[in-house]
Amino acid sequence: MTAASNLHTPERFVSGAALASAFAEQLGRQIIAGRYKPGERLVETRLAAAFGISRSPVREGLRLLANDGLVLLVERRGAIVKPLDPHDIQEAFECRMALQGLAARLAAERWREPQLAPLRHALAEMEAALARGDVEAYYNADIAYHETVCWLSQNARLQQLLGALGREMLRLRFLINSIPGRQHESIVYNRGILAAIEARDAAAAERLTRELTASGCQRLLETMRAGSAWAGPGDPASPPTQRGE
Repeated sequence: MTAASNLHTPERFVSGAALASAFAEQLGRQIIAGRYKPGERLVETRLAAAFGISRSPVREGLRLLANDGLVLLVERRGAIVKPLDPHDIQEAFECRMALQGLAARLAAERWREPQLAPLRHALAEMEAALARGDVEAYYNADIAYHETVCWLSQNARLQQLLGALGREMLRLRFLINSIPGRQHESIVYNRGILAAIEARDAAAAERLTRELTASGCQRLLETMRAGSAWAGPGDPASPPTQRGE
């Protein structure tokens, strides 16, 4: 039984921990995809009704999401989607820039055929998603692309360090990919990164990766300053709502 299937199985047949984990996984995906906005209240009773489960696994699942950096538990207010903080964003991307840049450098030095096939495939998926305007597909392919670069580094500890940035980083990356025009900028960088890795130009692979990460962070911060930080893919900018109130 997969975690996702637990939500469609009667609760008496599923452990509380498994149900909370499955709920946290599904709600986390929705938060990452911008279906719940920064600062939006997460009302336990409404979430329980929406997911067809009791409040107990909802409450525990929200605690799990708080540990992931996606939810903030506020005394006397309950849970809200974690607001975006420019300082936190800057710090997170400074770490990612250094780590992902190193991964690209090592990938350029260490890859062996046919290991580049998944990287080329992910880039092709990004190209196809960009052509049809599919933000989520582009984001998924982008995640696969950079995870493959990290895998090509052949450094397990580096992969762990990047993974430790958590699902909060995934949320920020989705927001960046949702900014109009950003995907066109991103694809140019990613083409260049692949070319540098293929050519075993480690310095260029690292430089382009760092520039890609830094420019994404800058675009997000600029979007926030412009007042459109709450916009989802294709949506006009709007303030956070309080669902269920």
